[in-house]
Amino acid sequence: MPGRSRCHYHGGRNAGGKPGNKNALRHGLYSEAGIEARRLLKGAAKELLKRGEEVNRATKAQDAWR
Repeated sequence: MPGRSRCHYHGGRNAGGKPGNKNALRHGLYSEAGIEARRLLKGAAKELLKRGEEVNRATKAQDAWR
């Protein structure tokens, strides 16, 4: 293939991404701060779900008495 160092069909191993800042970290999703933020949000969401289930149980118990 012209302009390429490997054959498109028989090429061998992948050389990987091109070097340079283009491949640098962009969003921080997997940084320590990002991981900790998701951990805190997950805990808060679990607490809200737990409280919602408690409210549902309480209202079902009230409906049973009616």
